[in-house]
Amino acid sequence: MHHLSQKITYFFLFILLFVVLFQEHLQVICAGIAIFIIGMFFIEEGFKKLSSGILQRLLHNFTNTTPKAVFTGVITTAIVQSSSLVSVLIISFLGAGLIGLHGAIGVIFGSNIGTTATVWIVSAVGLKINIAYYALPMITLGVALRFVKNFTFTFGLGSVLIGLGFIFLGISYMKDGFDILSQNLDVSSYWINGYRGIVLYILLGFLTTIVIQSSTAAMALVVVALLSGQIVYTAAIAFAIGTNIGTTVTAVIGSIGSSSDGKRLALAHFFFNATTAILATALIYPLMHLVDIFATLFSIEKDSYTLKLAIFHTLFNMMGLVVFVPFIPKLEKFLAQRFLVPKSFKVQPKFLNSSAMLHPASAIIALKQELESLLDISTKAIINRLVYIHATQEQIDKYRDSIGHLRDRNDRDIQTFYMENIKPIYGEIIRFSTSAQLDMSEQDRYDNYKLKVMTRELVSSIKYAALLEQSKEKHITSSSKEIEKHYEYLNDMIVLGITTIEHIKQNALEAKDIFKKVKKELKQLDIECNLHNAKIINDKDITIQIASSLMNDTGFALESTKGLLKVAMYLYVRAESKKEKETELI
Repeated sequence: MHHLSQKITYFFLFILLFVVLFQEHLQVICAGIAIFIIGMFFIEEGFKKLSSGILQRLLHNFTNTTPKAVFTGVITTAIVQSSSLVSVLIISFLGAGLIGLHGAIGVIFGSNIGTTATVWIVSAVGLKINIAYYALPMITLGVALRFVKNFTFTFGLGSVLIGLGFIFLGISYMKDGFDILSQNLDVSSYWINGYRGIVLYILLGFLTTIVIQSSTAAMALVVVALLSGQIVYTAAIAFAIGTNIGTTVTAVIGSIGSSSDGKRLALAHFFFNATTAILATALIYPLMHLVDIFATLFSIEKDSYTLKLAIFHTLFNMMGLVVFVPFIPKLEKFLAQRFLVPKSFKVQPKFLNSSAMLHPASAIIALKQELESLLDISTKAIINRLVYIHATQEQIDKYRDSIGHLRDRNDRDIQTFYMENIKPIYGEIIRFSTSAQLDMSEQDRYDNYKLKVMTRELVSSIKYAALLEQSKEKHITSSSKEIEKHYEYLNDMIVLGITTIEHIKQNALEAKDIFKKVKKELKQLDIECNLHNAKIINDKDITIQIASSLMNDTGFALESTKGLLKVAMYLYVRAESKKEKETELI
């Protein structure tokens, strides 16, 4: 799909070059489209800067139900004036695990309604006042705001103002261009009556949207063309249907390299828009009659075709929403079971993908989710090998209530587990975080840095556990009761740390108190373990060489446990800024 889109784009660029060089009366229109698209780029850049935290909270808090998700899609798209931006952001947050597929589908469906705001604004305001008059002051102020250093808000606001200024200029140029064109050529005279003409303009709308990669710009173009009389009302309606299908190509391209859910979302977007387009085409004349009824109801004049186009654009998207929303759960299930089902069990990151890297907030979320996943599987592996392996029935019964539910059936040694499960993901985390930090703010860079540090801390914990396992395998077979008792102290230490992780996760508000308490308990266990070790040395129950090895093992157990707790505290009780000190274990 991506290569097809490129070929179509190159073909139209060749035609555009011909138009610009040899068709002077079309140059102004092409310039208007180009300026409008530049404005869209600036607006998208501005909202990315302004919306990092806001969009993150919005998507997290307002997508847990279908009505909320749809409403969020409508509002965000109407504000940022770009369904393409919303689609890319949703795929990004979906890949990061910030939003579920069900909520993402709702947002994408709602964005189709939000994108109709462009037609309403251009039809009701943009063509009735001299918007070019306001464009230059907005661009000037926007450029000035972008020069304010080290202030993300002013930079983002400046970009939005520049974008709006260029959009106003683009619409003005398109208006002037069509006025010039109407003096030389009447394009509307080439309209073909019936469904042949409708299908032709649907295809034209589809291709135009693919080429300029913006249904917003395409709809602005058709509204201006309709006002100037260069396109008949029915053709404009057909063109609008085509843009709805064309905008799905952006989502499909954006899903390349994303997670399986990102690709499923792109398919859902295509199904929705394509089905809605088919319904709108089949019912185009009854819908046009319904538009006339609404126009009469709201006292809109019969020849106000731009406003009637806005009504139609909203109406047929609403129709699609009404048809599809009740089936979102079934659509989600269908996509999950039939499309992009994993065929390989090779260990891969769960949350790190190119779509999650598109937005700094989603990149941080993805890294955090991946670290949390690694912490979960690591604690299970450590329990399985250090607590349950070579454990007596009495010891198993002792720990069953507290950590029995965490037991992993995999009997691989920790070193093998690290090489197969942790090291590849660790490498991906480093690669991902290094690439993602390029467009991050200072705070996001700091969060990114801390996540890398905590991942390294987790890896160190696993390595300490691997060293402890090797030593335990060597000494536990000696049939010495004193050595078994020593490793029971270490088991208690590890179990205490891992059960504390569960408590911190479930009781984040009380985490600091829990943390202080467990520090004292770990210190007491360390003291008891060393006292026991000193006693059996004095009693000559073990050699000095074994005693030193057991002392090292105590250090391995303590460092491994402390590292796991540090990671848990960071994940579940994170500091708000780099000025606030993270909790440290002593």
